Amino acid sequence: MNPTWSWDPDFLGNVVTLASLAMAFAYFAHIIYTRNKAGRRDRLVWGLIGAEDRSARFRALEAHFEPMQTPIDWTEVESLADLSPAIERYHMLLGLGRLDDALALFKDRMENATFYRLAAHRERIGWLTPLFPDGAERAPALTSARDQSFAMNALAGSYMLSGQPGAAVALLRNKVALDEAEGGR
Repeated sequence: MNPTWSWDPDFLGNVVTLASLAMAFAYFAHIIYTRNKAGRRDRLVWGLIGAEDRSARFRALEAHFEPMQTPIDWTEVESLADLSPAIERYHMLLGLGRLDDALALFKDRMENATFYRLAAHRERIGWLTPLFPDGAERAPALTSARDQSFAMNALAGSYMLSGQPGAAVALLRNKVALDEAEGGR
């Protein structure tokens, strides 16, 4: 008696799918492990170089990202990837301590797209928080009272829409007090 071999296509498809998932999981686990290991090493190396070297590296990176274009019209932005050059340049400006320039870039390229189009409120909180080195209960470290008010309002809006109304109310109270002190805008 000769046995005949036949493959059930569903069985073979399930085996291939499981194998693909296992390979994908192993690949992503390797990437996560490598990035975390590299991230610890990078933080260690970054801590060993002097402030002058760090500043030079930030300047070089900022010059690299400066000419890269992002969509000017915020309605053309489809994802955060469209804003990558602006986001990277924003981080470089923060690293250089140029907070006013960073806020100007945020207002020009990132504000409307991330608030109205992408609703990237958690990311906005992460981007705007460094403007407040003494904490969100104090005014941001910006030179213009108008920019301070804008930053407080933008951060409060993102707090509100990301489910943190208490933080938003505190910021808005500080913003109103700042505006009243500046002439009641």
